[in-house]
Amino acid sequence: MTKNNLSNMANESLTNASAAETSSDAATAQTNQQKQGFSRRSFLTGAAAAGALAVAGLAGCSPQNSSTGNGSGTTGTSTSGTATSGKWSWETAPAAITNFAETIDTEILIIGAGISGLATAAAAAEEGGKVLVVEKCAQFNGRGGGFGAINSRYMEQVGATFDKPDAYGHWVAQTGSRSTESLIAKFFRDSERASNWILDKIEAVGGAVMVGDFFSKDTVWSEVPGYHMAFLMTPPGENPPEGFEYNPFLPATCLYNDSLKAGAEYMFNAPAVQLIKEGGKVTGAIVETDKGTYTRINASKGVVLATGDISGDEEMVEAYAPIALPLPLKRSQYTPQAVGSGWNSGAAVNNGEGHKMALWAGAQMVDGPCPTMMHPQAFTWFHAAFLFVNTEGKRFFCEDTWVQGKSNNMVRQPDQMAFSIFDNNWLKDIEDTVGFGGGMFWDSFRAFGTPTAAAADSFKNSMFGSENPAPGAMSYLEAGKDPSVATDTLSAVQAAWQADTLEELAELIHVPVDTFLETVERYNKLCEAKSDIDFFKEPTFLTPIKEAPFFATKVGPAILAIPAGLKCDDDFRCLDASGKPIDGLYVAGNMVGSVIAVDYPINVAGNSHGRCITFGYDLGKQLVGKYEPALKPGDPMPGLKLGTVNRWTAEGFPKETTEQ
Repeated sequence: MTKNNLSNMANESLTNASAAETSSDAATAQTNQQKQGFSRRSFLTGAAAAGALAVAGLAGCSPQNSSTGNGSGTTGTSTSGTATSGKWSWETAPAAITNFAETIDTEILIIGAGISGLATAAAAAEEGGKVLVVEKCAQFNGRGGGFGAINSRYMEQVGATFDKPDAYGHWVAQTGSRSTESLIAKFFRDSERASNWILDKIEAVGGAVMVGDFFSKDTVWSEVPGYHMAFLMTPPGENPPEGFEYNPFLPATCLYNDSLKAGAEYMFNAPAVQLIKEGGKVTGAIVETDKGTYTRINASKGVVLATGDISGDEEMVEAYAPIALPLPLKRSQYTPQAVGSGWNSGAAVNNGEGHKMALWAGAQMVDGPCPTMMHPQAFTWFHAAFLFVNTEGKRFFCEDTWVQGKSNNMVRQPDQMAFSIFDNNWLKDIEDTVGFGGGMFWDSFRAFGTPTAAAADSFKNSMFGSENPAPGAMSYLEAGKDPSVATDTLSAVQAAWQADTLEELAELIHVPVDTFLETVERYNKLCEAKSDIDFFKEPTFLTPIKEAPFFATKVGPAILAIPAGLKCDDDFRCLDASGKPIDGLYVAGNMVGSVIAVDYPINVAGNSHGRCITFGYDLGKQLVGKYEPALKPGDPMPGLKLGTVNRWTAEGFPKETTEQ
């Protein structure tokens, strides 16, 4: 059965509401099988397709429960693995649960306490909505370092405004014109309001925010300055403020605390296991308890699926985003591996259970193959636009591309990794090129408007070690002394190698010496001519490799998330096979599938979190009838500088602007 047949199968099984009513023996059998250690796939493939209910899991756990990037598997309720009998394991719906130990009534039920679920909860509760959030893990969770915005008051304060139509066009192009433009436009319109909302919350607890300058200034791979990094600094010897003892990601913690103050309620270690659909409308969900019983939750205003991405389920990745296999997925530094504590400790997370539940309710996955958030950060977080060679010592692409482009090229190479090669002039080369290129791992995480020398200084400290290193910190070169690091395809060690000759460098990184020397010799000729006839790199970025000592860093793609979401309309309602909204069923965060496609649009760095905050804000307001568009016809476009040249100075500011 193909993916296109999934919803037809689901709709057939959902046609008659009475058919959804199965005996309590089926529910008991499900519970017994899970307790006996059967995999979720074993149950699903053997269960009868039944009606209005579907198994679902919640958003991932905190980074403290995450893998360290070694790709180890877990036990629990994961459906990862190879499908049997020519079918995906989720193509058969489970039997309905009909016995409940308790029934709870609420207005808005949010499944998943990640940043999108938290934003939705806070926005709705602050407007008086009755909100219940159920979460599979023992606590709310957040991950990452910041969020992206189209505009904010912080951006305007430092002058980080940009040409919105240009950025919008790059987003559409990077998603292959297959995304839903009305949703992109909604993010562009509403981002400023929601960003200022979360900035208010951060400021209220004494947090600090930095707008980053580490965006690409390239004319082709143009990015924009909208990445906000938030910090809550606790002086040495002092305890964190009350409510911030656990603080995985400051915006998430602020949203959680403020939603509680506004009256939202939370159930932790409470995995949702089935949706309830009655008369064509999703009216609630069922959660499992620590006693092995089930609680029915009725939601009069809607159920919001905020269960994260699918990267915790290898089978779903194979079906919808096979480019992530095998090593980028195993190298993930973001995907939590299991629930870390509580009665359901060990259960898999971020494994698409919310997607499966929605499919059984008649929703549609976006057209595949689905985009990945795959960045070249599996190993060393520095490589710039220097020469790349694969493990065979060969050059294979134009290195001054965007971060997704680097990853997509490396994923097709042996061992799905490469090495960045440069010489003793590398620090000057960074200063000379960052102002015309840049972006992640070519530039450092520096504040907007700081000089490019700050990037060179940062990487110098990482390479050789700083004067005051953090406890346990190791320089790139020190890490490279381990002889196993160069050939290890999974370890997240950030390493580099230094040698007096190119022959020695090739041996240190275990690439064929003769091939490597030929590659470098040819590359140097291209640099001398300022004409890259092999891959057409811009002349500005053609830096030769001639002066000893010579250096190499190890580079590889890693999955941060696989935002393979569900088709939805501009009100975040899931769409059925005919394109009509499913009443009562909404999506948030990486489950909003229609806003991106083909590739993750890194031209607005951090937009995954930015969309979680913005769309969560919008959806929360909408569900209580308080949403208003941020912009109306005739309003000026916030932050737009007409006539902005799409080439930035080294310090981030546009070279030419014409004020409105």
